[in-house]
Amino acid sequence: MTDFQRTFAAFLDEFMADQPIAATNIGDHRFDGRWPDVTDAGRQATLDLIDRWLATFRALDAAGLGSDDAIDVGAEMGSGGF
Repeated sequence: MTDFQRTFAAFLDEFMADQPIAATNIGDHRFDGRWPDVTDAGRQATLDLIDRWLATFRALDAAGLGSDDAIDVGAEMGSGGF
């Protein structure tokens, strides 16, 4: 597993825990029976999570990615990559 793949897997784990309905919708049932926090504080926490992970992905060395990961980065971050 590459650094990008490990980083993306860690992001997905944290995001699915934060958004359990999305997790269930894609077939990840680890968080069944939970609801997302839809309070103002919960929504802010989700925005903070996204900002933190975006910074993490931007900090990765895009030049060192293999072709498969580079394609995934283009799909995930827009055609311009990070």
